Amino acid sequence: MTTLAATRGEGSLYHFNHGDINNGTQDYKHGETYLDAGVKIAGIEGSYSGAFGTDGDNFVASGKLYGEATLYAIGLEASATTHNGLASAGIHGSFWSGARAGASASITAGADGLHAEANAGGFAGAVFEGGAHAQVGGIGGHAKGRIGWGVAAQADLSVGYKDGKFSFKAGFLVGLGPLLGGEIGFTIDFKKIGRGIKNAAKKGFNALVNGAKAVGSGICKAAKAVGKAAKKAGEAVVDTVKKAGKSIKKKAKKAWKKIKSWFS
Repeated sequence: MTTLAATRGEGSLYHFNHGDINNGTQDYKHGETYLDAGVKIAGIEGSYSGAFGTDGDNFVASGKLYGEATLYAIGLEASATTHNGLASAGIHGSFWSGARAGASASITAGADGLHAEANAGGFAGAVFEGGAHAQVGGIGGHAKGRIGWGVAAQADLSVGYKDGKFSFKAGFLVGLGPLLGGEIGFTIDFKKIGRGIKNAAKKGFNALVNGAKAVGSGICKAAKAVGKAAKKAGEAVVDTVKKAGKSIKKKAKKAWKKIKSWFS
């Protein structure tokens, strides 16, 4: 992206430093694992940004507002994912305890797509979250469940479309005492689905052509076999007729000789 105009500002205030224990992502042959833990105490953060520019031949505009106040926070997050060339699946789990309130909103718009998201609310207490996700052939989805204890009223929403891919996500957490919440989301990659349909159609067409070739080859072989059988049958008839003719000729000669002997 080539930026033509931009503005940005941010600020933060911490009464105590905060630290992170990040074990990061570990990759293996058919998947990955992730683990992260952190602590934040009495922090206030805020930022805003806006930009306008070009991305290739397209104009792009974006803006974001963010603010959050945290009394304390202790978090732990872990996930595991497995995948191959056609599909992927995984599980996710996290725990968060603390008190915070905040809101944020952002939007990015251009000729090739649009993405917008917003969240707002407050939370104090402890909450566990667990979920799973999967993706097959250009269509993916995830679901999470949240349970906890405390006080909460928060929601978030995200929707977007770019480069042929549509995404949607919505979540919430509410309660006074017992806390309940969840999140659902899905993605649809129309280009990937189109490629899959094209490849499937190509394979089906190739299979049809190969089948037709096999049938044609079988018919040709069968015709050749019939022709050979007919030729052999014809040759057998001719041989039989020849043998019969020779036999008749011999018998006729013998009969003529006998007749001649009678008059001699």
